Amino acid sequence: MRLVIFPLTDYANQLKIDFSSIFSLIYPFDVVETSEYFLIVKKKDLDNVYFQINLEHHAKIWNNNKNPIIVVSKFTTNTYPNLYKLIYFENHGEAWGDPNQNYDKFYKVLTSASNPELPPNTYGEPLLHFTRNFYFYGFHFNPPLYDFTLKYDGNIPNCMVYSGRLDSQQPSKAGYRTEFIKELKQKYPQHIFPKIKTEDFKKCNLNGINEDFKNNGWYWDFNKSHSFLVFETADINDRINHFYSEKTFRALMSGNMIILGISTPRHKQLIDAGFWTPTNEVIDKSEDAEELLFETFEYLNKEGFYIIKSKNIEKIKNNQRILYDWFYKDQPFKTKAIEWILEDDNR
Repeated sequence: MRLVIFPLTDYANQLKIDFSSIFSLIYPFDVVETSEYFLIVKKKDLDNVYFQINLEHHAKIWNNNKNPIIVVSKFTTNTYPNLYKLIYFENHGEAWGDPNQNYDKFYKVLTSASNPELPPNTYGEPLLHFTRNFYFYGFHFNPPLYDFTLKYDGNIPNCMVYSGRLDSQQPSKAGYRTEFIKELKQKYPQHIFPKIKTEDFKKCNLNGINEDFKNNGWYWDFNKSHSFLVFETADINDRINHFYSEKTFRALMSGNMIILGISTPRHKQLIDAGFWTPTNEVIDKSEDAEELLFETFEYLNKEGFYIIKSKNIEKIKNNQRILYDWFYKDQPFKTKAIEWILEDDNR
């Protein structure tokens, strides 16, 4: 029997106990045994492999298994001796980089980034960040958003910007976005407007509190225009940090038409996965991410934001369905990551 243990995780000041990394990787599963200390689960397609999800810090090892694999993350309190095989699951952050951990003590590293030059014994799967965010933001509590119908009375803008302000002076966080937004605003002044975050949005945003991560404040905000412009954390031309943060996840989950400021390889990866954004219609016009963004706006400006959105509303809803299926159903990208964890392990 092989046993994979997930120690209890305290997610700093955002969630008291965070199971999102665990569920992002192994859900769906069958429950084998429950106690006040742990939850033992099993996946149907993996014979003689069990997963222990700890519910308290000092949980004993199930059935006194002698050689478990311990999967830890940045916020894990690992109470097991380091004589066991430790895998570091880097699925908490924004970009590929040193997680302030000593890699030498880890047997393997599983990351939600996809660096083209991953270190040895490291496996990258950026789609795990989508399934992680699905759980982290409470969508397993919500009814399917693709069944929602939301309409605002009166005229609404053609496009709002996720960044909120159009004149941000935070170079460490939003410098490159600010310049892009200024250029777009200058060329298309009738289309670009800032988004003012409501109090409901702030409650469920990663704001150091997450006091109500199950409300839909972000959803109402995202649908106050015919489309939304969303930039990722990494620079639009960054081809090293191949990752998706909550920005892309929320955008695709919103049910609105989304214009993404991401690198061209990331666009193509989303297209291959079945997602639709208006950039799909111009993806062959340029390999340059900046040019591609302007081509997208030119296309929408010429054809009409509302017209393009109306024609593709089912494709937009399908973006939401894809994310639901990725979490609730077995998927090859999750199965391959689990199999990689179990590789070279003959116990």
